[in-house]
Amino acid sequence: MQPKTLREQVSSKLQDWLKSAATCRTSSITLASLEFADELAKKMKVQAIDMEKTYTSIAASVKDKKTKDREFQDLLETMNEKMKSCEKLQASELLQLVDLLAHMLKQIEVSYRPSTIISLYRP
Repeated sequence: MQPKTLREQVSSKLQDWLKSAATCRTSSITLASLEFADELAKKMKVQAIDMEKTYTSIAASVKDKKTKDREFQDLLETMNEKMKSCEKLQASELLQLVDLLAHMLKQIEVSYRPSTIISLYRP
């Protein structure tokens, strides 16, 4: 059964919203441990905190029977905008991880050139 009213639409997206905020926070924690990802980790943490606060506010609005439909339209737009923002940050997380891996591979390549390896095994 599809949600019909704006209240029902917002209410049905709350779980997805919370999952998105949790993913953003988890990514932030993961990135914080990486050498080159400090800035992105901070952005994701701020985004996650903002999404969690907004989630609490939206959940309260859904419970409040006095909230009008036009307010739910604004809430729905806010939810969608913030979820897209989190997705963009997660995409940039992947790009940053690819850059980090490329950097690490380059370091390995420099450290283990064939001539270096051969010289290690020569008597």
